[in-house]
Amino acid sequence: MALATLKYGDGDFNKTIRAAVFYGRDGDSIVSMAGTLFGAIYSVNSIPEHLRRVSDEVNYRNFKNLVAEFVKTIERILDKDTTRFNCKQGSIR
Repeated sequence: MALATLKYGDGDFNKTIRAAVFYGRDGDSIVSMAGTLFGAIYSVNSIPEHLRRVSDEVNYRNFKNLVAEFVKTIERILDKDTTRFNCKQGSIR
């Protein structure tokens, strides 16, 4: 269906996306595929700048902060497991 909306849109981003949205059914997937394919075929610059900017802002992930939080979680789990293991090991003796 995404390919059909691309054909129908004939190089017009808005026409392509509207066709995908109004198709219904699995609209979110069809729209995302149509938009992605549109950008791949006609270049990212053919997608309106304000949509690209908003999409970049919404999808931005600060991986440095995510990794730091992940490491803290791993360290807490490791500390608990080490304490648990040492207690169990001590009670065996």
